[in-house]
Amino acid sequence: MGFFGTKKIECPANVWTTIISSSFAQMPVSFRVTFKSVKGETIDGEFSEKRFWWLFPQTPVLGKLSENIIFNRYWINTFYSVEVCPTTNLTAEID
Repeated sequence: MGFFGTKKIECPANVWTTIISSSFAQMPVSFRVTFKSVKGETIDGEFSEKRFWWLFPQTPVLGKLSENIIFNRYWINTFYSVEVCPTTNLTAEID
């Protein structure tokens, strides 16, 4: 469990939902995200991880959703966000 507890975000099916967003944080941090299906279905869908090196956008990282994912915001990422688009209704629990 994270220092301030677990943050839960509802992620509706076939909708892009921002689960992590930070600006001007200059310390590296890892976000451990656990996805849980609302009805016990298989975890499926995709994510988009966007970073800005100072003010310059980097190429987004795209990937498949799985039950547990660790997202890393690195040292110089002035703007950082993660969006997910699941195929079923999910809850994201962020530590």
